Amino acid sequence: MFILGLLATGHCIGMCAPLVIIFPGRTGRFFPQVYYHFGRILTYTAVGAFMGGIGNSLPQMAATMSMDPVIWALRGKIVLAVVAGLFFLFLGIIRMDLVADPSWMGVTAPNKIPGYRHIVDNALKKDKPAAMVWMGILMGFLPCGVSYGAFAGALSAQSIRMGLMVTFAFGLGTLPGLLLFGTGAGMIMQRFRHLSDRLSGLMMMGIGLKLLFHGIKMMM
Repeated sequence: MFILGLLATGHCIGMCAPLVIIFPGRTGRFFPQVYYHFGRILTYTAVGAFMGGIGNSLPQMAATMSMDPVIWALRGKIVLAVVAGLFFLFLGIIRMDLVADPSWMGVTAPNKIPGYRHIVDNALKKDKPAAMVWMGILMGFLPCGVSYGAFAGALSAQSIRMGLMVTFAFGLGTLPGLLLFGTGAGMIMQRFRHLSDRLSGLMMMGIGLKLLFHGIKMMM
């Protein structure tokens, strides 16, 4: 997941460059960028823990509805592996530009979160650490196929701790490129966005196929 984050650098810069420039970048200092990305990775980590918790609870919930909890737990793991695998595979195809981004990806747009306007205004008018952290937390909910793939990986991790670690590792992978962009050096990475999109798409498809194979193997 860390490598996936690194490979997605070009995509991240292409998608998030305006935000990095408008909010932490406008201060001309390094640490506001650190605060901003800390908030963004915090959102990824929290969502990963939540998804991991869901993945952990589904087999347990299924087990309470059967005389044979082992079979139901196994079925739950199979379903999670197949669903996460298909999701990864689909998002990888999107990242390869073989199909367009679906409209449902906009459901988590930050402007639908209560207090959105207040947080944005504070980040524009103030450069205090808290304002940048909150802005990063908010922007962590931006619709993004690559981060959605990381969330699917957290779901298949089937534990809060592992779900948290999956998305935290992904967030760390996206950090170097965006920090470099904020300081100017990342402009070079933007040039290779097309290549990094293809590489991250291939990797997501590979993860999806691996999860699908794992699910089919459990079925057998």
